[in-house]
Amino acid sequence: MSETLRDLTEDEILARYDASDDDAERGALLAEVDRRERKAKRTEIDRARWAAVYDSWVEFAHAQYLAAEEECRGNLVDRAYLSEVSDGWQLWTGSHRWAMTRATEELRDFWAVNPRITISEFREQQRAAAREERERAGR
Repeated sequence: MSETLRDLTEDEILARYDASDDDAERGALLAEVDRRERKAKRTEIDRARWAAVYDSWVEFAHAQYLAAEEECRGNLVDRAYLSEVSDGWQLWTGSHRWAMTRATEELRDFWAVNPRITISEFREQQRAAAREERERAGR
């Protein structure tokens, strides 16, 4: 029964609940509603956490972009890719391989000293820092 409950819409669950006089079935229906509410809440929390990480990464990456633009005197995109890359910021938002291929030698040198960090790498660094902080607090 619980396997098919996942396929029901909320309206179908409500209709079955109202039509049923079986306590076990009504309990199963309520449990399914509760499961969906818990899942929605987890999804909401995950989205909020991801949004916070994304905002922090954008702030970090944009500061790095501005520093690179100044150090490289605006020469960020390899001439061969100027028709493909309209804005140097794209080099921070694309994949590492894609960005390295399209970056100028000056920008690749900048990244050698100031590593370009993807949002996934940034998120992992934040997680590692939080783990270290928890471990220090626990000692």
